[in-house]
Amino acid sequence: MKYLLDSDAVSILYDDKRESYDIIHSKISKLRDKDGLFTSMLILYELEYSFFNASDDKKISIRNTINSVLNDFDGILSLEEKGAAVFGELKMLFKKRKNFSRKEMRKHNIDIMLASTAISLSCILIGADKIYQDIAELNPMFFFENWLA
Repeated sequence: MKYLLDSDAVSILYDDKRESYDIIHSKISKLRDKDGLFTSMLILYELEYSFFNASDDKKISIRNTINSVLNDFDGILSLEEKGAAVFGELKMLFKKRKNFSRKEMRKHNIDIMLASTAISLSCILIGADKIYQDIAELNPMFFFENWLA
């Protein structure tokens, strides 16, 4: 099985002061050798933004997290062409379901891109965002687990 961690899961993975730190580490320790642990290039983008937006006293910690992500995961997944159609359909279905405006939809783009990546690459998305339950109801090929509770 392939597991794709979202930004919250990645942040908790490297912050032993966070509430779900032990839970996520326990889940990872139970993975089989043939399982893969991945994150997305989108998460690296978010982490780099956090680094450049952080106060000086937090930059070293964020840079260490970025370096750990680059070394600890089985891979960093890029956006692929086959995920684009999945994204387009999911975003349209989600917009209709929630009756959101275009502006309201913008804040969900990365979550929908991550879900599209998980679907197109047959991964289980790890995260706690409420949108994932909606997406699971919209697409039977989307699977997610909340390792943060």
